[in-house]
This record gives sequence, C-alpha cells and structure tokens, in this order.
Amino acid sequence: VGLGRQRQQGQSHLSTTRVAGTHGHLAPEYALYGHLSEKSDVYSFGVVVLEIMCGRKALDDLSSSPHHVFMLTDWAWSLAKEGKVEAALDASLLRDGGGSTNEHVKGMMERFLVVGILCAHAMVALRPSFSP
Repeated sequence: VGLGRQRQQGQSHLSTTRVAGTHGHLAPEYALYGHLSEKSDVYSFGVVVLEIMCGRKALDDLSSSPHHVFMLTDWAWSLAKEGKVEAALDASLLRDGGGSTNEHVKGMMERFLVVGILCAHAMVALRPSFSP
C-alpha cells in the first residue's frame, strides 16, 4: 500500500505538513504542497520504472554546483518528445548473451519506458491510475 492510500474514503487527497520520502521519487504536488493522493504513488512508480529502464538515478548531481542537477523525469520526457525514446534505454539491458541487441527486448523496454514517462507526468490529471 502506497502513501496515497492512507487517505480516507471520499477524500481526493491528504494534506500533510511534513513531507517525507526519497528525493526524486516524490510527486511534485506532494513535495511542493504536501498534497498526497493515489496519483502521488503513480508518480513514484513511474520514477522507479524509469530508473530501471534507463539505468540512471532519479536525481544526480552533475557538478558541485547546486544549479546543475540531472532529473531523470525531465530527461526521459525530453527524449520522448524528440522521438528518441531508444536513447534513454540502458544499453546493457538490451544485449543478448552474444552481445548483440535483442530487438524484441528493446521493443518491450521502450513500452515500459513510455509507461514510466506517463506515470511520472508533472500534471496529476494526466497520470494514469492504478485502478482498472
């Protein structure tokens, strides 16, 4: 059960005064305003999917400057908009036992990557839900 499930029946979200969680995995509405919902859990799930498919951390310092932070969600989204989803994939996961690229695996990974991108959408209303 995720954090968003802790709300009572009929509530659209739970407001908290203290935000807790792993940086980079927190939904923007929770990190900024303390609003927690099932869609916050969807966001976190999407970030985990992106980390697995891309082989990168959600947040990474690119230098000693606090103004240079790599955000996996932004990077993956920008590649998807450019039609370069394949560039985001972890190449080591694409290789078969002989060292060549497995096209079937690549296709599946691209679909998982798109799911991660959609789940980690910055706008709450545009994220899918866990409900069928």
